[in-house]
Order: sequence, then C-alpha cells, then structure tokens
Amino acid sequence: MVQQTLGKEFSGVLVSDCLNIYDGLYARQHKCYAHHLKVISAAQAEHEAIEGAPSGWLGRVRVMLKAAMGLKAAAHQLPAPVFRAARKALEAEADRLLASHRADPHEQRVANRLSKQREHLFVFLDHPAVPATNNRAERGLRPAVIRRKLSAGNRTGRGARTWEILASLAATYAQQGRSFLELLTKTARFDPQHNLAR
Repeated sequence: MVQQTLGKEFSGVLVSDCLNIYDGLYARQHKCYAHHLKVISAAQAEHEAIEGAPSGWLGRVRVMLKAAMGLKAAAHQLPAPVFRAARKALEAEADRLLASHRADPHEQRVANRLSKQREHLFVFLDHPAVPATNNRAERGLRPAVIRRKLSAGNRTGRGARTWEILASLAATYAQQGRSFLELLTKTARFDPQHNLAR
C-alpha cells in the first residue's frame, strides 16, 4: 500500500514508526522520535521498578535524542560548520552508547531497537522539511479512525472507498489551506433520479 501510494521510485524521506514492514521499502527513512522516546520511558520505568533507581544509560540515550531535536529546531540559526560539528558529535555519541552490550534487559531492548535503526537515527537533520516525529500523520489519521469506530465501518466496499477518497482530499486541501467545500461545489453533480450528489 505504501509503494502504491508513494510509488516505487519515491525520492523523499519516509517517516514512520519502527514496524518491520517499512524497513526495506526505501533507502531514506527516519524513524519517529516520539515512538523512540515512549519506548525509552517505558524501559526506564521498568528498570526503576526493579532496581530502585533510574538507568543512567537510558537517561543518556534520551538526552541524545532530545539534543538532536534541539539541534533541528536551532538549525536555521546556526552557522553551517557549527551545525555539522554538532551533528557529528551526535553520531559519535550514538555509536558510543550502542557499542557495548547492556546487561540490563530493559536497556538492551532499547539498544537493539536503536541499533537496528542506526542508519535512520539522524536522517531528519539532513532534510529541513522532515520532522523528528510522525505526529502530524497520526493526527491526520485520527478523525478517520474515530469515525470508523463510531460508525462501525462502511456497509459496502464502494462506500468505504468513497470515504477514503473524500477523507484524503479533505485532509490534503486542509494542509494546503484550500477550501474542500469549494472543490465539492464545483465538481459535484446532483442526480435527481436518485436524489443524491455525484
């Protein structure tokens, strides 16, 4: 479905969570920091419940990701050499943190996750339009998910497909600051025989 939508030769950056289905799709990817940070927080809570104190290693990983987000936010204000040096320092810190085996299973779970996605960890820093998270996409999907839950879905395949198209157009027009209602009034045709718009 992703390749059907974006095309097999998609040249942008795919921003997603860490589901395996995305891994081999495109060379340039960025994995959502909100998902990373949520996993780190859960691991930290589990570690602290057992050890009675937070994990310093997990704390450093969290600080590293937050620092990358801060660098992204400040990128337009920084001289290029300063930005490149900070990005290089983040790369070195990631390699250092992920280099050693973690005896603690909660730490190791996070290490495994980030090691698997190491090449995608700072891709968003190289592309001004790429955010640190996929929150915008998930917020965009939420209304459709809520509607599906409340309505128990569509009664027909055609109805489901119609809803998909209209919801996609409405979201696209909203992102572009254009009027979806104006589009409908210009393109819809009324069918008096069936008393509905087409």
